[in-house]
Amino acid sequence: FGRNGAADAVAEMSEVLRSAEKTVAPQFAEKGARLNIADCDGRELRVVMDSGHLCRVLVSLLENGLQNVSTAGEVQLNLIDEPDSLLIQICDNGAALPPDVCKDLFSKSGSFETETQTPQLPLQFCRIAVENCHGEIGYQPREEGGNCFWIRLPKATSVK
Repeated sequence: FGRNGAADAVAEMSEVLRSAEKTVAPQFAEKGARLNIADCDGRELRVVMDSGHLCRVLVSLLENGLQNVSTAGEVQLNLIDEPDSLLIQICDNGAALPPDVCKDLFSKSGSFETETQTPQLPLQFCRIAVENCHGEIGYQPREEGGNCFWIRLPKATSVK
């Protein structure tokens, strides 16, 4: 994730979502888990972030969600259109992450792995990529069980 061009690049969400889904779909199929990615409902949603960087961040978070669910589990990617930003939520219905893991999720050592999974893109790099675009990233356990990572990115006001 280079800094150059990240804060002034524009990503078109429908393209990024298609690319992320295409990347992770085989892994979900192999595990037998469901992947539910929201669409843009015909809206042209653009955010301030390089498309490639955003796709890698979403793929990393989707893979982390997949890692956490059972064979019949589900990972959802939701979009919430806010006045000046877009909130992207990646939620799973697996077991909630332990509190001791949560406190360091976005630090240099922050990622969660199991013996059966390959290491994922460290969450620190997701944080850096998002923050370089004046965005925010976070985590919260879901009340109904599972985990929800979220990213809030500023909307692009014009196509560049």
